[in-house]
Amino acid sequence: MKARKFKYLVIGVLAVMVGALSACANDENGGGGDDGPIVVGFATAQSGAFAAYDEPAVESAKLKIDQINKAGGIDGRKIEVVESDTRTDIDGARVAADEVIEKGADFMMVTCDFDYSTPSIVEAQANGIVAMSPCAGSTKFRTDIIPPNGFSMGTGIPSEAASLAEFGDQKLKAKSAYILLDPTIDYDKQSAEAFKQTWEAQGGTIAGEDTFQQDTQSVSPQISRIRELSEQPDVIYIASYPPGGVRMIRSIRSSGIDAPILADANFDGTYWLGSVPGLSDFYHSAWASLNGDDPDPQVNKMIKELTKQHGRPDTSIGSMGGYSVIEALEDAYKEAGTTKDTDLIAALETFDKKKLTIGPTTFDDTYHITLDRPVRIMEVQNGKEKFLQMWTPENVPTLDEG
Repeated sequence: MKARKFKYLVIGVLAVMVGALSACANDENGGGGDDGPIVVGFATAQSGAFAAYDEPAVESAKLKIDQINKAGGIDGRKIEVVESDTRTDIDGARVAADEVIEKGADFMMVTCDFDYSTPSIVEAQANGIVAMSPCAGSTKFRTDIIPPNGFSMGTGIPSEAASLAEFGDQKLKAKSAYILLDPTIDYDKQSAEAFKQTWEAQGGTIAGEDTFQQDTQSVSPQISRIRELSEQPDVIYIASYPPGGVRMIRSIRSSGIDAPILADANFDGTYWLGSVPGLSDFYHSAWASLNGDDPDPQVNKMIKELTKQHGRPDTSIGSMGGYSVIEALEDAYKEAGTTKDTDLIAALETFDKKKLTIGPTTFDDTYHITLDRPVRIMEVQNGKEKFLQMWTPENVPTLDEG
């Protein structure tokens, strides 16, 4: 992982240089032309694990695009869409970005993860295009780590993890926690570390820590280590995502371990609940309730429109992020008057708790991700998910992002 991250840093620096040299060409091939339609390129996962996040993001983004076009476009410019499948593959992210660039993309929405979107962002940078992930949560969306044209509409994961730790302490009255980390992506490594820091800072104890891999088919050794503890943990924190994280949850419950389970927004939505029939005492963070019971009427309205359009509710965090990516593009374009990356970046960096459907959104010249949105705590009992309460963390840990 370290070698890959170093590669991205080097490539990012080179991309900035290439971008500066190719600015004129970019006006001909996307990324700055101010006449005709604005072309939004979706370099996202239509297949593989991240399709569960990216497909709802694309659907909600298209809903907002339809609404904008029906109203006459952005400053009179309609929005057109081009697409390519990353296949939830690191190299596929680069290829998909190149394909939408070749199709004339002026702005790019990339996959819902730091690791799997970075190659697309590098390609976008080299072609003078701003790229935004709908729901990546790694705080490495920093201008000193990735190319400065890369943004995420997501909420920084330390805020989510801190909220869950505080909820476990204050509402569940838990004093000990066991952490299970799937280190496949940076988001979950940050998730586990932020939870641990907050848990210990508030006086809780860590009963144990273990790891498993996303593609691990049997987690019997990890389950055995929990069962062999002299005292069972009050809560279990899982930093992972479906399908691997779902296998872990199913194994925990089938083994008879009934401690409440806490998890981040990777488990948002109901699409996976059928794999763990009757799941109870499961709590996760979310950016919105997608079940029609959100405290924000604008969220419920958007979900209702998506349900009407697709015959079903969209059921993942991507639903909120995709819609607000296009909201952000609309607002930033009205400020910048162009999709040229330098001007659009400057406009986005003026966002200071800007009200979008996803919630208050802030970007600055260092962080291209919002660090401190309030989160929803969702509860699953007897296989049914519902909104429980809003949570604003008291203390969000600062992580080593190197």
